[in-house]
Amino acid sequence: MKLEEALRARRSCREFAHEPIEGESLRRILNAAFGRPKTQGARRHIPSAGESYPLLARVVASRVLELPRGLYEHNPDADRLERIALADLGGTEEPQKALVGATIGQQTWIGDAAAVVGVFGATDGLEARFGSQPPPGRWQRYLWMEAGAAAQNAALRAAEQGVGMTLVGGFDDRAVQRLFGLGDEPLVATALLVLGRPLPGGAAGGHR
Repeated sequence: MKLEEALRARRSCREFAHEPIEGESLRRILNAAFGRPKTQGARRHIPSAGESYPLLARVVASRVLELPRGLYEHNPDADRLERIALADLGGTEEPQKALVGATIGQQTWIGDAAAVVGVFGATDGLEARFGSQPPPGRWQRYLWMEAGAAAQNAALRAAEQGVGMTLVGGFDDRAVQRLFGLGDEPLVATALLVLGRPLPGGAAGGHR
């Protein structure tokens, strides 16, 4: 799919079929958002202030082919997912449903997703490097800009792969960080990328 076609195909999908997505599709989406080309020494697919790359992605996988249900951390350099403990998700049958209660307005449709990517940002390095730039707090902008670039790359790759995706920004930051097993880390929860197989013929409003 060409870029123009992916731009036209991109939609915010909130109605998912109870079907798995391909593991390779998830890998490609994560690589587009957080990884780098296979060329040795190549920079990542998104720009980053001072090449600091403060973003960290963790994935709650529920229905992903070739990927056991669980919690994973994306390793951008190795281009793979590394399984970690389910932490406070408690090994539930549909672990992403635990995230519904952490969203503003109880976004119940998230419970139907095949996978949810939590995007977190490390603030300490950015503040140390750019904290002196005026006005105060400017360094925080760089984190949000990078998270937005990653989300857009993910959305375009998802469209190319036939995977539905919605960017969710309304949630309890601390609860989301805890649910992804990062409660004690100096990180900021920036976004949830909710992925799944689009429901054919979804009701109006399900795809935007």
